[in-house]
Amino acid sequence: MSKQFYIDPTEPDQGEFKLVPEGERVLSVVGVKERQSKNEDYMVEVALQDALTKTTMRHWVTFVPEGMPGHGIGKHWLKTLGEPFEGEILIEPENWRSKSIRAVVIHEEKNGKTFAALDIGTISPAETSNEEAPF
Repeated sequence: MSKQFYIDPTEPDQGEFKLVPEGERVLSVVGVKERQSKNEDYMVEVALQDALTKTTMRHWVTFVPEGMPGHGIGKHWLKTLGEPFEGEILIEPENWRSKSIRAVVIHEEKNGKTFAALDIGTISPAETSNEEAPF
């Protein structure tokens, strides 16, 4: 069986892929995709771009039902972006585009590959440093 397929010649090969550097970074939301987690919770895949290097990474925000472990993480994400985060709210990921956060980026190894990830305990509004963040 064969399939016609187009590969963009301007896209870098996997070996040329550049990671967002480790350390405290200011990251802007440049893309969002609504998804569902393995537990069938509402989840948003967020594309983040480093302000300094213009490299990008992905981060997943899962909205866990109230009373379940991890519930506060989605609330914290919304609060950090200046979005409604209390009471009956409508989550609108498209409104996140162009908003920025400050967080520590770490590199994690998985299945022989290195990925950039956020240290979720360091996520704060871009206007503050992590030393000033109350969380």
